[in-house]
Amino acid sequence: MAPSLLSAAAAALLLASQAAAHFTVQYPPTIQPFSDDGEDQAPCGGYTPDLASASTVTEFHVGGDSIATKSSHSQQNWLYRITTDNSASSSANWTQIGAITTQSGAGAYCQSKITVPDAWVGKTAILSIVGSAPDGLLYQCSAVKFVAGTAPSTPSQCTTANGVESFGASDPALSALVSNGGGSSSSPTPSGTPSSSTPASSSGTPRPSTTPNAAAPAAAAAGVVGAVVFGVAAMLV
Repeated sequence: MAPSLLSAAAAALLLASQAAAHFTVQYPPTIQPFSDDGEDQAPCGGYTPDLASASTVTEFHVGGDSIATKSSHSQQNWLYRITTDNSASSSANWTQIGAITTQSGAGAYCQSKITVPDAWVGKTAILSIVGSAPDGLLYQCSAVKFVAGTAPSTPSQCTTANGVESFGASDPALSALVSNGGGSSSSPTPSGTPSSSTPASSSGTPRPSTTPNAAAPAAAAAGVVGAVVFGVAAMLV
């Protein structure tokens, strides 16, 4: 019986680690592998990028292309910004692209019509994806090269989970991270293929932002772990 209880404890620990996760970038691929522990460190989630040595540089069409993420939070605000600063230092001249949006509902989220000024065509840049979540600001970076036109197709990674909604948002913490402060005024629309047969809904109308208790998921997971560990101890005595 002890092995099955230990398996249950392992499953509870996995649940706890998932509850502590933040967000991952599905497209474009990031410069370095995801690090959950360092994601709250600017500018790129625990490391300083180097465009000169980036092994993966993705073409990004200025007329419209995709940014896809997956979040574990029930609500999160998004900022997309770019810079040609090779190392994306804290003094980098960051330019916002697209509008700051709120994702309501955990899971996959994609925008496939993010545009960039034509003047950026031919430039290699760092695309910074910043999430404003209940536990603070979180960062990821991708290396991109801007090309003319609109993306001929939507990447397979561009999906939006069933039930996920998005709408325009005002987030002073995110606006403070860019030099052009407002970006596009276009209304966000989740793009890509929903993860189930029921289409995800969206709205361009801003809604009041709610801030869930950041400690709740971790506390719940800790409670599960504690209960399972207590049960294991009781059975082994």
